[in-house]
Amino acid sequence: MTRKQLTTLILVLILVAAGATALMWSIKKPQSPNQLVAENGGKPTAPESQPQNNGTKPTPTPEVITSDIDTSDWKTYRNEELGFQIKYPNEWGIDEEKIDHRFNPG
Repeated sequence: MTRKQLTTLILVLILVAAGATALMWSIKKPQSPNQLVAENGGKPTAPESQPQNNGTKPTPTPEVITSDIDTSDWKTYRNEELGFQIKYPNEWGIDEEKIDHRFNPG
């Protein structure tokens, strides 16, 4: 075998090894929790790079108001164009100075 053939063979082997390594790297899957349990002799563990709760906070339970509120003397705002109405206390009002008329010219 000549020196040129040997060099070509080594170069081809290096390229094949690099391609195989790249292919294995691209299809490698992260371990599932079941695999981690099996590898630890049945003891569940979480990967150290991930937090135990996946970084989420528990959703708070909304407060339920059970007392009855007398709305019989409240005013009612109706919007016929959008098809809704809402009741509001008499003490509530509109501060004309704070209205932004850029979005509702008129």
